[in-house]
Amino acid sequence: MSIAWKRTGVVALAAVLAAAFLVGLTTRADAAPRDASVTYLVTVENLTQTQLLTPAVVATHDRGTAVFESGSPASNGVQQLAENGGVPVLVQELAAAGVADVQVAGAAPIAPGDSAGVLVSGAPGAVRLSVAAMLIC
Repeated sequence: MSIAWKRTGVVALAAVLAAAFLVGLTTRADAAPRDASVTYLVTVENLTQTQLLTPAVVATHDRGTAVFESGSPASNGVQQLAENGGVPVLVQELAAAGVADVQVAGAAPIAPGDSAGVLVSGAPGAVRLSVAAMLIC
């Protein structure tokens, strides 16, 4: 099997798993009454063989809030995460933007084969969950 095939297979598998994960979250949130909070256990597992991940920023929010928008300049927090692996500025930005909840999964880089979990709450109207992390060189 070539390296290109392995990467394509990993990307395809990641997309399928992400879709299944999001369907599960949507089903769980839709099952709760509209005026009730829900709590999710979000586990970020590093399935790579050699790639470290930064701690992941996990946020629940409404449809009007986004961690980033395609085609728009990155916020300072997203830039700090992407360039330095720093999460505090992004956490502060999201908290100031009025997200329902923002947490950090992991206190140190997540090594291959390891995972980090965090509880995050979704207040009424917080129908989206975003996760952001950086692949460390």
